Amino acid sequence: MVAFALSLGVGAGCVTAEPDYNLIGKRAFSLWECAALSGVARDDSPEALNLFNSGFELMREFVVAWKEGRLTKENTNEVPVGISWRLTSGPSVDFSLGYMWSEFARYAFDDTWDDSIEATFDEKKKLQILKAEQQFRDRNCELLEEVIGK
Repeated sequence: MVAFALSLGVGAGCVTAEPDYNLIGKRAFSLWECAALSGVARDDSPEALNLFNSGFELMREFVVAWKEGRLTKENTNEVPVGISWRLTSGPSVDFSLGYMWSEFARYAFDDTWDDSIEATFDEKKKLQILKAEQQFRDRNCELLEEVIGK
């Protein structure tokens, strides 16, 4: 049994590879960026929820690694700066994730809202939804939906 366990890599001296935090950060950022745009566009489809949930799992892994001190300049040099701007310490990982999500949602809202036009609130809201839908398409979020849906 011991020989079998050792052949599987179980036991002392086994080193597991560190996750690719650059890839995790890029994927989490893209998923949450698309999920936030879905929220502005009022898309409550299962696909939109999957964008959020998939991003949440990756972002959780990233934040846990950050809180445990496993992130370095080398293993995060390709992570979108939008993640580092939103990283915040707090009493728990969930607190940090909640803050980060609120920032993604706020940015998506602000980026699609146009106060400079003369229009009623309802007209501005319709324009905002159209902008969010267009940004969703421009970022190829449909492709992310397809990939995580499989």
